[in-house]
Amino acid sequence: MDDMNAITGDKLRPEYWVKTLAGHDAISFDLFDTLIERPYDHPHILFDYMTPRARELTGNPALAFRQIREEARDLTQPQRPSEEVPLLQRYNALAKREGWSPDLAKKLCEEEEELELFFCRPTALGKELFSLAKQMNKKIAITTDTFLSQDRIEKILKKTGYEGYHYLFVSSEIGKLKWSGSLYSVMIEKLGLSPEKICHIGDHPVSDGFPRRAICFQNHRVWPLFIERVTRFFALSCAVISRTNGRRILPRRPIKA
Repeated sequence: MDDMNAITGDKLRPEYWVKTLAGHDAISFDLFDTLIERPYDHPHILFDYMTPRARELTGNPALAFRQIREEARDLTQPQRPSEEVPLLQRYNALAKREGWSPDLAKKLCEEEEELELFFCRPTALGKELFSLAKQMNKKIAITTDTFLSQDRIEKILKKTGYEGYHYLFVSSEIGKLKWSGSLYSVMIEKLGLSPEKICHIGDHPVSDGFPRRAICFQNHRVWPLFIERVTRFFALSCAVISRTNGRRILPRRPIKA
């Protein structure tokens, strides 16, 4: 198993990823901060952007929206039916506490979904690795822990140019999390492969790491702050032809990051 806490010089080399992907039948990608990114350091910063609109919709100019939005998941604990709590369920719990109508809860939920879609953009390395997996004819899965709906995730993937994947595993739809390991069990069953034939690529040390789980497939962690540096090396190295089974895998020309 790859050391999830170590970033070595090898990971700067396209040959490393060619060899890694070539050794597996299926590649699973994490979504947020791996295939796509948002232009802020913490996902809750989105709530700051949303605050003016939330104050307008609720009619409360002093609404501390970020604070109450961060409390939403905990409000669902008594009626939580699964490991993940979908976004609308979080807003419904807030509405009950704050005295909002169900229609207002739905509207706020839609506003957050639209902002997420607006801010999402592909990572440069994510696009390279996804394209590489496609060129190598691997089974491709996207496996994500998120409160966003599967429909919204599909829209994000379409907007950011990720097409041609074979499986999409969304925790809000399935009710299981990568964090607990249970979403990976679903993924392995659906792929119909033994774990050692699957490679998972992600950024989170726990959700994408499995240090406490008896799931033995190879994992590769890509740190968000490391992505652009890797991509620059990746692009510069693309002048060198890399082949797998006699076929070109990397393009001849450098790729714009």
